[in-house]
Amino acid sequence: MANSRRLSILLALQTALRAILGASYHYPVTDPDNVSLDVTMNLMTVSGADVPLYMIEPTPEGDKDFHPGMHMVERFRINIFARYDAAHADAGARAQVWEDLAADIERALTVDVTLGGLVYDTRVLVPQPFVGTGSPIVILVQPIEVRVHREYGVPE
Repeated sequence: MANSRRLSILLALQTALRAILGASYHYPVTDPDNVSLDVTMNLMTVSGADVPLYMIEPTPEGDKDFHPGMHMVERFRINIFARYDAAHADAGARAQVWEDLAADIERALTVDVTLGGLVYDTRVLVPQPFVGTGSPIVILVQPIEVRVHREYGVPE
C-alpha cells in the first residue's frame, strides 16, 4: 500500500533535512538516523555526541480553502525540533546556535519548496528557541507550513 499524502510529505521533509551536509551548513547531519519522525524522542536526554538532532512532528494546525469544481487548497503545519549543544552555556553562544540551526533548516527546505512535487509551497515560519538553564543545550522549534492543491473528496 502506498504512503498517505501526509506521510509522504513528512518523509520528503526527512530526506531534505538529511541533506544538511557539507561546509555550506553550520551543523551538518552526521548520521541519517538523527533526523527522525519519532515524536516520542526526548531531545533533552540525547547524548551530546548525537547532535545535531532533528525530529519532525505533524500538528493539528491548518485549514482548508474550498474552490469551485471540487478543488481545494489544504494548508497544514509541521514542527521541526532541532537540538545542538553550544560550545559553552553563555547566552551569546546559545543564541548563535539557534540562529544557525534556523538558517540550516531554512536553507535545506528551500532547495525544493515543492518537496518533489508533493506540495506546491513550503513556508518556513518564525522559529522559537528553548535553552537549558545553565546548560549548553539548545532546542529550536521551527514551524513550517505546506500547501497542497488537490481534488476535494480525494484525500490521498
